Amino acid sequence: MKTILFCLIIGILISLYSCKKYPKNREPQVSDRDVEVSKKLRDFQHLLLYKTTYTMALEEADWYIEGLLNLEKAYNYHDFINLQFSKDSIDLLISNDSISGDQIELAYEYFLNILETIEINQGNLNFGFDIIDIYSIETGLKDGSVMMYMESAFGDELTCNYVPFNVDDYWYWGWNMGKCNGYQGSGDAADRLEYKFNHPVILGQAGFYTSNVTFTALPWEYDDFSNSTPWGDFMMFCYDLATPPIEEPCLSPNELNFYLSKFDYIKEDKRPPDKTFKVVDVGEDIVLGTEIRLHFYDLTYGIFTLEPPEE
Repeated sequence: MKTILFCLIIGILISLYSCKKYPKNREPQVSDRDVEVSKKLRDFQHLLLYKTTYTMALEEADWYIEGLLNLEKAYNYHDFINLQFSKDSIDLLISNDSISGDQIELAYEYFLNILETIEINQGNLNFGFDIIDIYSIETGLKDGSVMMYMESAFGDELTCNYVPFNVDDYWYWGWNMGKCNGYQGSGDAADRLEYKFNHPVILGQAGFYTSNVTFTALPWEYDDFSNSTPWGDFMMFCYDLATPPIEEPCLSPNELNFYLSKFDYIKEDKRPPDKTFKVVDVGEDIVLGTEIRLHFYDLTYGIFTLEPPEE
């Protein structure tokens, strides 16, 4: 149930008209459901301000605290580099699976102060929070205590970590079909994305990698309903050719730049905690038995060292 609530609230908060800035040319699309959820969160905020007496179910409190923190502090578009993660907790008391208003206020202020401290310590104008998750676990102690946890992801809001595609960079999705929309060139969109992913604006230190491992990222692992491209609601290219018009997908510069902006999030998500990103291979494929065209990323990570490995 917690997972369902989290996915629902993040999906809605992506399109809410919060105080956070939105990417250029990507205004939020506000639905009636968005407005309804926003009103609930603002009403909850008023409860906190006016110190009224109330109780609510613990899971409901998790939902409200998480929603308001995301609405006030988070960006929710996943356009970040140098992504970092933080986990904090507070010990609270409950009674009959319900939590009192004073305990809710205590938790909200505690987590809000942590987020503001993180933000102040960064000293970076590009700093922002991506996603904030709240969940509670009962301790099993006789005093009825629970541990409420906050997990936050934060980093530098992405401006241009990769050389963007030019105005004439219209590429067929794969199969070495070359450029499209009247332009000429060899290769395909998968090739061009792979080159740019492996040649960022800010180059890492030269060295060696040992104990290499490779993980595959697939489009349906990375939903992004802010995706304004015609190719599906993912951070990676994926399109069903059975949907008219029936022609091989031609990706525009804006669409390719969208996939560029999502790569660092995917790269960090797949990274094992003890390893460093090394290289990515961008492949193209068709889902067996369908007309779905897609890109997949084979991401290789290793233990980075300045010294060459011993023979």
